[in-house]
Amino acid sequence: MKKLLGVFLAVFATVSFARNVYAGGDFEATGASCVASDVAIQADSYLVTAGTVKHKGTNTDLIVLHCAIPQVIDAPTTLELLYQDSTGIAGTDVTVSYMKMHKSTGAVSTISSQSSSCASCTATTGTPLSAGRGIIDTYDPGNYRYYMKVELDRSTSSDTAIFYGATVY
Repeated sequence: MKKLLGVFLAVFATVSFARNVYAGGDFEATGASCVASDVAIQADSYLVTAGTVKHKGTNTDLIVLHCAIPQVIDAPTTLELLYQDSTGIAGTDVTVSYMKMHKSTGAVSTISSQSSSCASCTATTGTPLSAGRGIIDTYDPGNYRYYMKVELDRSTSSDTAIFYGATVY
C-alpha cells in the first residue's frame, strides 16, 4: 500500500490528469493519469510495463484505478467517465468516487460516490453521474489532495477495453 501511495503521489505531483488515453488491445490507461490498485496487480489482472497499465482482455473482474486530479473546482456537481468495451458494455457497473487524502496524515475519505449502469457509456459521450450540488463542504487544497477512484465491473471479456478518462465539474 505504501508503494501504491508513493507512486500515486509522484504521479499526482508531476503530471496532469489525462483525458484522452488510447488503448490498443486489452485495457490500457497511461500510468501518468491513473494507477491500478496494488491488489489487482498482485492478482495478475494487470500488466505493468514502461509506465502503462493494461487490463488483460480475458478477465471480467473489477478494474480499480486511482486517478489524480490536478485542479478541482469548488462544489462540483458532476463526475463523468469515458469508457468503451469492444464487445458492448451494456450492464457494466461503473462507480466513480471523489476522494480526498490529508497531506500530512495520509488519511483518506470519500467525499462523494456515484454508481451507474453504463449502458449508454460511449467513447464520445460518456455517462454523466450526477453528484448533487455542494458535495464538497470545504475545499482545502492546502491540506488535502483530491483524486478519483474509478471502479469498472466488467460483464464481458472482450479483447479491448478503453478508458478515456474521468473528470469532475
